[in-house]
Amino acid sequence: MGWARYHADHSKEAIKYRSNVELQRTSAARGARIVAWLKHPEAEAIVRAAREGQDLRVPASDHHGEFLVQYFSPQSQEATTYRSVTRLLRESR
Repeated sequence: MGWARYHADHSKEAIKYRSNVELQRTSAARGARIVAWLKHPEAEAIVRAAREGQDLRVPASDHHGEFLVQYFSPQSQEATTYRSVTRLLRESR
């Protein structure tokens, strides 16, 4: 189980991590922990890829580099391994 928390552009967290969306996952063994920080367009693309059930490539803009959101069917080995039907791959700069 997990959730996303939005941080406003000028918040301490958004400035520190240069991202607005904090993803957390929880488990009985570890409790809540931060698993990723995302920029707003990345978070939107992940939701869109999951909703549409397909990969989504997003070209670079002034605010972020190019990235790919991969979609995996819920029954796939990847979804089981990553505990998610999506995976974000950022272009290395």
